[in-house]
Amino acid sequence: TEGAAEFTGTMFLILLGNVVVANVVLKGTKGNNAGWMVITTGWALAVCVGVVIAAPYSGAHLNPAVTLGLALTGKFSWAKVGIYILAQLLGAIAGAFLVWLVYRDHFNTTEDPDTQLAAFRTGPAIRNSTFNLLSEIIGTFVLMFVIFYFTEAKITNSRTPIGLGSLGALPVAFLVWAIGLSLGGTTGYAINPARDIVGPADVKESTVEFVLTKTYFENLAVLMQEYLETTTLGDLIRKARGEKAVPAAAGAGATIGAPAAETNRRVETDLS
Repeated sequence: TEGAAEFTGTMFLILLGNVVVANVVLKGTKGNNAGWMVITTGWALAVCVGVVIAAPYSGAHLNPAVTLGLALTGKFSWAKVGIYILAQLLGAIAGAFLVWLVYRDHFNTTEDPDTQLAAFRTGPAIRNSTFNLLSEIIGTFVLMFVIFYFTEAKITNSRTPIGLGSLGALPVAFLVWAIGLSLGGTTGYAINPARDIVGPADVKESTVEFVLTKTYFENLAVLMQEYLETTTLGDLIRKARGEKAVPAAAGAGATIGAPAAETNRRVETDLS
């Protein structure tokens, strides 16, 4: 079904995308400190894999921003938006859990909780709520704008469309690669709410704890509070209320959203 395709495609997207980050940032991995080029290339290839899996069945949105963008422009039925987004979020959580499972030993040997979370959550290199948000808006706009201009291959004279099979996934992979290399340096180019809002960003505090110790709804309440305390969205809400923004931590924390100290302690416990 379309929902199953979105779930599976997003799961593979997040699994392969977040795994490459884990491979680069976690202690003792074969790819440790391999750099930004490896991360952006890995994410581009992860997109390609996800699209190959889901495209024949659902169109391979794999991203709530894509689903909403297509619906707003009349290119996708609003009746399907809910099931697509739900499938994407659940697929993201499943993919993030597999990342933790595969690299569990390396999470355990990496002392810095911020570095542990870097495999699951993007964040600003320099915390500035307004410009961090602008960076993500521009990156997502480029993604959607170019997607609307993708065309199928055709035989020129007869205008007969010809299928490219799995090669049809390459254009969007190159697009995500380009966005990462050029626009990704400021915030880590999330450009996909399934990755940073509900799914992998919270796998340590939700999925793993849910399986082992707590109920989903107990975790959800805590996670929403922590998310609003440690993200650009939270900074904007506090600014509107006249409150101070949470300062970014030094070092690695400044590049992944600088989670609060209490969150760090919980993550260390979860990974043991």
